[in-house]
Amino acid sequence: MDRNPRVVMIVVGIAVVLAIGMIIWQLMPEDTSSPTGTPYSVDDGKTYFIDAADRLPPFDYNGKPAVRAFLMKKGDNGEPFVGYLMRYSEAGLAKINAAKAEAEGAAKAPPGGVVVIPPVPIGDPRLQEVKKPGSDKWVPRASAEGTAVTALKAPDGSDALSVDP
Repeated sequence: MDRNPRVVMIVVGIAVVLAIGMIIWQLMPEDTSSPTGTPYSVDDGKTYFIDAADRLPPFDYNGKPAVRAFLMKKGDNGEPFVGYLMRYSEAGLAKINAAKAEAEGAAKAPPGGVVVIPPVPIGDPRLQEVKKPGSDKWVPRASAEGTAVTALKAPDGSDALSVDP
C-alpha cells in the first residue's frame, strides 16, 4: 500500500462509488408499469383481469362469477393466454370458511391464554376444481384428469411456459 498509494485510492474510490450505487438502486421505487395481483376470468378464459390475490373463486365480479385464470405462454416471447381455470368446489369453500371462522375464534382467546390458530386450507388441491377454457367440465384438481388440465400445454398441444408466480 505504501508503494502504490494511487492504486489504493483508485480501488477505494471504485468501492465507494459501487456502494453508493447499490444504495441508490435499492432505494429506487419498483416498476409499477405492469399490473400486480392475480388473474381472473369471467368469460371462460377468453379474457382476464387482475384483482387482489386473496379472492376465493368463484366470486361475483360485476354480476358474473369470476374464477382464477392461470396464464401461460408459448416460448419466451409469446403472448400470455389462459391455460386453465380454477375455482373452489362448494364443499371446498365451506371447509375454508369454517376454518377461517375457527381461526378467528381461536384468535380471540383470553389474555394470557395460548392461541393456536389452525391453518386455513386455501392451497389444498382437494378443495379445487379446474378446467380448460372452452370445456364445460370442471374436474377435481387432485385427480388424474386435473393433472392433465393443469399441464403446461398451449391450445395446439405444444409445450407452454407458466407465466404465473
